[in-house]
Amino acid sequence: MVKGKKWKQPPGTAQPRKCFRLASERAICEVLCEYGQLGAGLLAQVVFGGATGIGRAIVRRLARRPGQLIVIDKNEAELAKLPAWIEGPARLACVTADVLDTDALTALPERILADGAALDVLAFNAGIYPTVTVEESKPKDWDLVSGLNARACYFAIRAFLPSLRRSKRGTIVLTSSITGNRTGATGLAIYGASKAAMNGMMRSMALEFAKDGITINAVEPGVVATEPVLKGLGPQNEAKMKLLIPLGRLADPDDIAASVEFLSSENARYITGQSIILDGGMTLPEWPENIDFNV
Repeated sequence: MVKGKKWKQPPGTAQPRKCFRLASERAICEVLCEYGQLGAGLLAQVVFGGATGIGRAIVRRLARRPGQLIVIDKNEAELAKLPAWIEGPARLACVTADVLDTDALTALPERILADGAALDVLAFNAGIYPTVTVEESKPKDWDLVSGLNARACYFAIRAFLPSLRRSKRGTIVLTSSITGNRTGATGLAIYGASKAAMNGMMRSMALEFAKDGITINAVEPGVVATEPVLKGLGPQNEAKMKLLIPLGRLADPDDIAASVEFLSSENARYITGQSIILDGGMTLPEWPENIDFNV
C-alpha cells in the first residue's frame, strides 16, 4: 500500500508541493478507489512521458482538476522536480517506469491502481525523435523509435483499457506529430512512420472503443520550443524556422497542452478518432511566400 493516511481533497485547497512517489512494487493508490466511491467530480488521470517538455506542460494543465494525477516517466531526476511546477488541486503521484519493457508496461495498472479502480484520462506523450537517414539506419534504430512511439503507446492503452472502461467517460489523448501524417523530413523516416502508426491505431481504436463510451484523439504538434529542439536548432536555424511558420513563432509546450486539456474534457465528449494540427499554420502554404505567382 502507499504509505500514509487516506487522502481526501479539501474543497478549495491547493496542491501540496510534494510528490507522492509509489514506494513498492505492488503500490496501490487508495485514493483512486475513494474516487470511484465518492464521485463528486474527482478524476483519475495518467500521463505517460510527463517529466519534461510538452509532457510537463500537460501535467500542469491536468493538475488543475481535482483528483489523482499519476505521471509515468523513465527520468526519475526530472520527475522529482515536477511538484515545483504544479499548481492545482490534483494529488500528484510519480512513477518511474521503462515503457519499452512490454511486460512491465502491461503490469502497470496492477502496480499503481487499486483493484476495480476507474481511470478517466490517459494521455500518452512518451516519445523520441532521433534523426538518422535511411542509409545510415540500423534495425536497432527502428526498434527503439517505433518501440517507444508506437508499440508502447498501443500496449499502454491496451493495459489501461479495463480501467478506462469502468470510468464510463474514459478518454485517451495521444501526442502525435505533423511529421509522418502531414509532412516528411530528411532523417525522420522512422520517426514519421511511428507517428503515422499512432494516428492509424487511434482511428481504429476510436471505432472499437466507442461502444464503451471511450473517446480517443490526438494532437499533431509542429515545431515546439522545448529545450532539446532549441538546442538542436541553434539561434540561426530557429530564426529560419520561424519564417516558415505563418504565425511567426515556434509553439510553446503549453500550446500543445491546452489542446490535450480540451480533448480530455467534457467539452470534447462528442469528438473521437480525430487529430488537431498544432503547427502555427506551417503546413498551410501551397508555395513559399517569396515566389511571385501570377495566373
